[in-house]
Amino acid sequence: MLWDPALNVDVLFHDQWIIHLQINEDSSTWFLSGIYGNAKASIRKYQWQTLPLIAPPPNLPWLCMGDFNDILYREEKRGGKPVGNQESKHFMEMVNMCGLIDLGFNGPIYTWCNNQQGRNRVLKRINRFLANAQWRVLHPNAKVFHKPNLESDHKIFLLHLNSAQLKLRRPFRFEVMWLSDPTCKSVIHNAMNNHVVGSPSFRLCKLLAKCRQSLIHWNHHHFGNINSRIKDINQQISNHQAYIAGKLYPEEADIQYEHNLLTQYNELLKIQEKHWFQKVKNDSILHGNLNTSYFHTMVVRRRHKAFIGKIRGSNGTMVTNKDDIGNTFVNFFLI
Repeated sequence: MLWDPALNVDVLFHDQWIIHLQINEDSSTWFLSGIYGNAKASIRKYQWQTLPLIAPPPNLPWLCMGDFNDILYREEKRGGKPVGNQESKHFMEMVNMCGLIDLGFNGPIYTWCNNQQGRNRVLKRINRFLANAQWRVLHPNAKVFHKPNLESDHKIFLLHLNSAQLKLRRPFRFEVMWLSDPTCKSVIHNAMNNHVVGSPSFRLCKLLAKCRQSLIHWNHHHFGNINSRIKDINQQISNHQAYIAGKLYPEEADIQYEHNLLTQYNELLKIQEKHWFQKVKNDSILHGNLNTSYFHTMVVRRRHKAFIGKIRGSNGTMVTNKDDIGNTFVNFFLI
């Protein structure tokens, strides 16, 4: 593995099959692992059991790349023996245990070919980039490209960290967490009781539009950003606890104030959980865990999976421009 000498890089661990680095940048620190999965499944099993042991803390960004010699899904292999149910079990377990996300790719799916002909020809996608949710948030526009390689049986795969991505206007969505504030229902009630003249359907559309505008204004000026509120009250708690620590005999009012701050903090965490629960849209998850890091990982995975970076047009050509992709969808339904 090579890197620019100007980079601040620490080698944390290395072996015949892995080199694990810590990248120290001006504004962030993240981890990079270059991995080679052994050609023997029995040895790869040991490797996938070892990787979680050297994984960085889950709150720190981590990127893994390399030739894993394993596939995640059956469609990532063509030719040869059929993919068995247990073939990629240990690899998938490692990916899930480490909280990693497949970054996907642009280009042909297969990254390796045995260069045989006829029925003996086998193609697989065994080279890939995997990252945790924190790294994905740090580099939201990162894209992987598969490039042809005439000198090897592996394709070249490139990672572009700052691929251009159009930011679309965020649509309005009612937030379940708003119901935790009793004034929310009053805002809805007042908006829906405006006097509108017209047919029932016209009145309903106008009232819903008025309700949307009222909720947006109320959220901006009253409810506020839940993450900012948690950050603010967390700072208040830190400051107050430092203030109490400087007193030999804290007053009862100081203790009570700390208790009130902690109560507010826990209430905000519950509200934040509702926010992430709604984004995940997974009815199988139960409330009450306050596991926002898990929710956040699920949301990042959903966004990555739902992103449409290209589409085949009616004339068979691949469309990649964002505006052209939108027009392709519209034109399809207009025909």
